[in-house]
Amino acid sequence: MKINELFYEELFINNFESKNKKDALKSLSKILEQKNFVNNSKDAFKGFLAREKQFSTGIGYGFAIPHIRIDAVKKPSILFAKADNGIEWKSMDKNKVNYIFMISIPMSAEAGNDHMAALGELSRSFMKEDFRNKVSEISNVNELKKLFE
Repeated sequence: MKINELFYEELFINNFESKNKKDALKSLSKILEQKNFVNNSKDAFKGFLAREKQFSTGIGYGFAIPHIRIDAVKKPSILFAKADNGIEWKSMDKNKVNYIFMISIPMSAEAGNDHMAALGELSRSFMKEDFRNKVSEISNVNELKKLFE
């Protein structure tokens, strides 16, 4: 599966605001449930929190890649949220997060490869300054998908 196939219009969020990382994960997990991508937002939230306890998914440059692979996921997806005011995330570079790429993958064996591929491709992309600049300019899901073609 190509990474751009994991982006959906209903999971593209501009002007996202949150007090902190925990609040952001909770709010975004609820959106995943409301849009029918997960069975239960509480399970998704717990999964994201458990992952954050291992190591912050704030990779620097204003980007975070929270990710889960749990049974509660109905459909693989990447929720994209743009937080103009930034969110305290305890990122590696200590900067606030402005761009969240929230990966949700079901527990099935074949989905494990999708999870690692999406995480790897995103991580490599964020290391490129040109790519980071382009992300800051996108305003809809189609522009986001084109970045990964």
